Amino acid sequence: MNLTLNKTTKLMAGLCVAAIMAFQPLTASAESMAGKTITLIHNASPGGSTGLGAQILANYWSKAIEGEPTMIVQSVPGGALTKGINQARNAKPDGTTIGYVAWSGSTRILDDPALQIPFEKLGLIGGVGGTSQMISIRTDAGDGISNPGDFAKLDEVVFGGYSVKSMPSMSFAAAFDLLGLDWTFVSGFFGDTKISAAQMRGEIEAGMSTASYYRTQLKDGAVADGEIMPVFYLGAPTADGKDIVKTDAYGEIALPFSEYYRNITGKDPSGPEWELIKFNGTNHEPVIWLIFAPEGTPDETMKTLRNAFVKASTDPAYIAEATKLYGAEPLITSGQAIIDRVKSVQGTTEEMKDILRTYIAKLKG
Repeated sequence: MNLTLNKTTKLMAGLCVAAIMAFQPLTASAESMAGKTITLIHNASPGGSTGLGAQILANYWSKAIEGEPTMIVQSVPGGALTKGINQARNAKPDGTTIGYVAWSGSTRILDDPALQIPFEKLGLIGGVGGTSQMISIRTDAGDGISNPGDFAKLDEVVFGGYSVKSMPSMSFAAAFDLLGLDWTFVSGFFGDTKISAAQMRGEIEAGMSTASYYRTQLKDGAVADGEIMPVFYLGAPTADGKDIVKTDAYGEIALPFSEYYRNITGKDPSGPEWELIKFNGTNHEPVIWLIFAPEGTPDETMKTLRNAFVKASTDPAYIAEATKLYGAEPLITSGQAIIDRVKSVQGTTEEMKDILRTYIAKLKG
């Protein structure tokens, strides 16, 4: 989504910039990491927005770190996205292993306390967010799909996603419920590439994808070939909570869910389903990818990594390249703001937790 389109995102961006400035140390000295190799671990399959975004950042981050170390990107998918998280957080805390992970913090708060990942104890560096999620449908679904409105006429739909605890999976299920559409969920596709492959094989009819995957893979591929059709997308809510912020990432081919819903029903979206969708846009979308070093990484090393992250993520060349990937300028969170963001997720209300639990149970079937 274009994060300059509404007051909420402007305020968030302003707070992030302020936090970045406040987080910078008074001293200009930095630990040199010359000759070292840093592994940036992400937790999705190669080829999706997570891996591509990590690679773009690595290209600029490595040059911003004192000594310009080599930085390689490694994909570690599996375990409902936990395998990559655990490999990064359990690595030797010397600054040579960093996590760039789809952290799903807003649903991991529901895990058994003994199984929860203590993100707040990690060496938090920053976060990247601001992309949106689109749902597409095979054009041979039902009696055939000739326009996005036909999706709402289906008797039922089989859709695929990352896991029963992923916010996009729950949010699209909530959107389908608002539309009165029966659905079945198939999980275990960790990344846009695997979801798309399953959709092309006919294992699922509807598949979710990030704006970046749509732009880099689907737009001139399966969409152009007429095999699938974009329907609507989810993202950050507007300041008044009545709509999803519009993005140019999909051109005119897909609508924000709020507009799509009005076109179909003639009503404004409301109820617990809509609250879940807005919760996703407020708590998940701003920091989709969390960047951290293992707990215990030396302070001087953390200072070097954090300062270099700020420098790299505010580089106009990085912003331009990331914007091309995501379809909109990414929202970068750093400094105290990323620490506060992680803490705020821990303060999710019990009412919202109950809604999340309800949808996890529904997705499990």
